Amino acid sequence: MIRALAGRAGIHVYSDSDCFLEVNSRYLSLHNEAERRRVAIRLPRPARRVVDLFDGTVYVENRNELVMDLEPYATVVAEIEYETTAL
Repeated sequence: MIRALAGRAGIHVYSDSDCFLEVNSRYLSLHNEAERRRVAIRLPRPARRVVDLFDGTVYVENRNELVMDLEPYATVVAEIEYETTAL
């Protein structure tokens, strides 16, 4: 319900999944519960890369959406690399 209200209010919603998700301008952490699930995450703008901090897996390049298949109790911590713009 809160996600739907936020979306209608124009607030960016990163995912419709029920996983634990925390995102800031540079990092993303995601934890899955007891069942295997596919999680789609929408970033507010395209990222140059999203890279796993533990094993270096590149989840996405030059896109604003990534999809992950998570095993039960899996945790992902990744760095979001955005293009820098010159002012």
